[in-house]
Amino acid sequence: MKRYFVTAAALLLVLSGAAGCGNKQNTDSAPVKVSVESINNKTVDELKLLYQGTWEVSVVFVDNHDGIQFDFDRYKFKEDGTGLFIPQNSKHEDIKWAVTPEGDLEITYTERDGKVSDFEYVGGNLVNFEKEDRGVVETHLAKCEDINSEPNKIIKP
Repeated sequence: MKRYFVTAAALLLVLSGAAGCGNKQNTDSAPVKVSVESINNKTVDELKLLYQGTWEVSVVFVDNHDGIQFDFDRYKFKEDGTGLFIPQNSKHEDIKWAVTPEGDLEITYTERDGKVSDFEYVGGNLVNFEKEDRGVVETHLAKCEDINSEPNKIIKP
């Protein structure tokens, strides 16, 4: 009796394993869309402290393609909510910055008729998405040391 039970259990195990190993071909060739939602658990005051300092453009994507030419522009965010936009090949511009209730960084370019850019804090970078004629431009800023003064205290995410 024991032998029949063991044989039946072994046969059941083999059959259940075989049923789960079928070769199922995926015929759907539609592209897969992936999205990421950034969730930040820092307070507005913590983000203000985190955003202070010097940040520079680290990478730019246009319609999800990297490798395009871009300038190494810098931003300097001061404690009082003011700062500088430092383009690679032109004069510095005054800016104002604030942290929104959602935790995003809002930059107002005072010399560009109040143009506003919003950056999200994602994985240690500040990321901006803007629609332009050439497509959706995704700009990433990375925190760096200030070359004009003592190095900033870098706050790890």
